[in-house]
Amino acid sequence: STLEAPQFWGIIFFGCLIMLGIDSAFSLVEVMATFMKDCWLGLRYRPAPWIIALVCCGVGFLAGWLYVFDSGLVMLDIVDRYINMWGMVLVGMLECFAVGWVYRIDVQYEKVGKTSVLIYNIGFFVGLVLGTILALTLPLHHDVGEATGLGA
Repeated sequence: STLEAPQFWGIIFFGCLIMLGIDSAFSLVEVMATFMKDCWLGLRYRPAPWIIALVCCGVGFLAGWLYVFDSGLVMLDIVDRYINMWGMVLVGMLECFAVGWVYRIDVQYEKVGKTSVLIYNIGFFVGLVLGTILALTLPLHHDVGEATGLGA
């Protein structure tokens, strides 16, 4: 509002936001379409690329309907909370597990023995998962009605 010709800059700003949204949609569809194409690499039947893109866009369109209605912000909050809380922690734990215990596991087998390595890895991973679940669920329990203003 302090720049000269604020209407022009408003159009430019919201035009950039629209282009950013379209570009993000293209990248999401491209990832899903490439994954689906790669699933059919060794098979005789391969669907046409436009069918794969149509299925990906249809799935995205149907998933987007959750956020269109009155409960859209609540659904967005729920999905955002659980992806950021559980999804990111799970990805981090699996990366640590892969790097620390699976990478070059044959060297560990030679030095310590297969049975010892498997018992240690399984026990440590189960303890890590249980400890993470306990740490994430106990202190953050609250009523959903309080967070959304729908409670009594």
